[in-house]
Amino acid sequence: MQDLKYLLSKSKINLNNIKRFKNKINDRDIKTSIDNIIKSIEAVFALLRENPAKAPRAETFLENYLPDFAKILNDYVSISNLKLQSQEADSFKTKAKIFLNDAAEASNAFLGELYSDKIINSSVNIDALKSNFISDGLL
Repeated sequence: MQDLKYLLSKSKINLNNIKRFKNKINDRDIKTSIDNIIKSIEAVFALLRENPAKAPRAETFLENYLPDFAKILNDYVSISNLKLQSQEADSFKTKAKIFLNDAAEASNAFLGELYSDKIINSSVNIDALKSNFISDGLL
């Protein structure tokens, strides 16, 4: 496991590239997918600063997937800027659009996975508090 500061620094570069590529894209659906990816990744960063013990689990996602998201966006922007009128270019753009929607879902699922213990603990606390309310005749 590499140093958390280094991991976040390197990942922030990829995230900034994703933001930069987003600004060069006109497709609303793709922009929405990118916004969702950005939101999830920024939440992962915040969680890692709060709980560095989660870094080993996050490292795989940030090191392997985030750079690929940035590369695909770069390719999408490059191909779109060429304004090619070909079946291959159209097929790639459609495939990239579907992939980026999937990537947004995967980013959100990964974030949920990192927060799962907190969600479970909070849910147990809610159940216990509600049970206390009932026991005390408050509900």
